[in-house]
Amino acid sequence: MDRDKQLNAFFEQVGLGMKFAKDYEAKHKNLLAKNFNTMDFVRWDENKVSEIIGFLLDPKGVHDQGSVYLDLFFKQFVSKIKFTDREAVTVILEDRTFEDRRIDIVLSYKNYQKVIGIENKINLYTKDQKNQVADYMRFLEEIVKDKQVEKDSYMLFYLTPKGRELSEDSANKGEAEQWKEEGKLACINYEDHIIPFLEDCIKETSNERVRYFITDFRKQLIENYMGKEGIDQSMIINQLVGSENIEIAFAIQNTLSQFKQEIKEQLNAQMYDLAEELTEELGQEIIYVKEHHHFEIPQLKNTYVKYSYEMNGVIYGLVKQYDYFTNENSEKLIIAGLSNVLGIKFKTSPWWPCYAFEYENIEVVAEFWSDAQSGKFKEFMKDFIYKVVRLDEVFLEQL
Repeated sequence: MDRDKQLNAFFEQVGLGMKFAKDYEAKHKNLLAKNFNTMDFVRWDENKVSEIIGFLLDPKGVHDQGSVYLDLFFKQFVSKIKFTDREAVTVILEDRTFEDRRIDIVLSYKNYQKVIGIENKINLYTKDQKNQVADYMRFLEEIVKDKQVEKDSYMLFYLTPKGRELSEDSANKGEAEQWKEEGKLACINYEDHIIPFLEDCIKETSNERVRYFITDFRKQLIENYMGKEGIDQSMIINQLVGSENIEIAFAIQNTLSQFKQEIKEQLNAQMYDLAEELTEELGQEIIYVKEHHHFEIPQLKNTYVKYSYEMNGVIYGLVKQYDYFTNENSEKLIIAGLSNVLGIKFKTSPWWPCYAFEYENIEVVAEFWSDAQSGKFKEFMKDFIYKVVRLDEVFLEQL
């Protein structure tokens, strides 16, 4: 069988299996409650994720599991540093450095005689600050220097999504390699390290409520970084057992990045078409700028309508024009009542008077790519632009 026929057969088998899985989930959703997760009610950001990890590692934490999770962490990730008295461990969040920076999680042993820091980055593309990790390493070295009772007394973990590298802006490559060789710096990721670690935590948890909490936390991390767990996953794995299917799976993986780029190009073409449609329908020239994914609209004097690939998702809203932002307008522009008028729960940043996520976790969730290809996202942007151009003059004057 040639490769094209193999691919067609593979996709046909997977498609049938996924349909069965979805039908099964729909039929038994009241028993499965597959989409329910307590983490959906938690503000999900870097600080909150760090807070949960710190909570688990604290042997005096109200989870009342003692040092179970800390012991697992040391067993899996820490070899040279010894915390022999678990009761002498203190967990500090946002510990200030000499440079007035903050390390996300710090495990202090006997008032910083030994110390382990964890710098947590939950997004794949956000940049480190200049010399950030280098400053953290020097801070940890300095605070244990006068109290040093053993050679190996400090360590920093750089925790990120898989595929994110420690940049030279954050730490000189030569220094970073030396720190790694000495066991003072370790780069770990959520997919290969923290998610399996949490699985072990779940197994070792005695209390049912705490176990459910960790299960939901792990499930949220899997959804963020690896895609939603479901019945269809095991079905797909079964389809990959044959050697030919394994080759097909890797062929698909190796072309996925190019496929996503192709979809983005298709979407740009749709946005150009949308600008032409709006120009004709509204009787005014609407311009789409591919480089910035924004629409220039005559009624908007200081802002553009824009969508953007940010924070592992797709956001949309109104962004300040560059000249307006730099002309003493770099503070947040709060427009009272705008969210209510547009019917959208927006956030605000210095650049964006209003923005919201339309899609999250696009690297592992197919919804955006499917909607972009089908034209659904184009229609979504069209509806949003119509809402903006129909705003009252009171709002338009501020935009």
